[in-house]
Amino acid sequence: MSSLGSIIVFIIFTITTLILVGYMLNSLSNYVSLFTYYSQYLEGSLQENRGEIIIKELEVSPDNITVTSRLMNKCSKPIRVRDFPLIDIILVYRTLNDKIRVKWLPHNLDRTLNEGWRPLEIEQTNNTELINPASGDFKSGLWDPGEVLLLEAWVMGDEPIIGDPVLIVSCLETGGRN
Repeated sequence: MSSLGSIIVFIIFTITTLILVGYMLNSLSNYVSLFTYYSQYLEGSLQENRGEIIIKELEVSPDNITVTSRLMNKCSKPIRVRDFPLIDIILVYRTLNDKIRVKWLPHNLDRTLNEGWRPLEIEQTNNTELINPASGDFKSGLWDPGEVLLLEAWVMGDEPIIGDPVLIVSCLETGGRN
């Protein structure tokens, strides 16, 4: 009887193993298809929204910790103002001891952080914008192609900016998709 019991336990164990392996293969297949779909989505959005953000002006304030810049949106679609926290602002500059600093600056509307950046205003190409203007608190609206964003970036006071900084902006991969 003990060999019959061993055979039954073996059969149950084998069936359980086959079910679990099938479940794992199905899960893996779903993750692969999700990854493929997401990759195709990103590739399509990159193809669809080609463009760049151009630095029109860049000025260091007399305190040597604040930079103001005017950036023109040259992307093919508008960028949602609520997506501004997703825009990367990277500041490259020299310090007093001639060290080169590269800082990724977080979006900070209230200027409560030691380092960061915030939008100040969007200048329209025409005097008034009737459709989707950016709100004063930068919670809604669009930064349209051709419009100029005035922004302020700052670094910690113990690492002041000496010389000409370089400001690098990377546009969102999805642009102004609604």
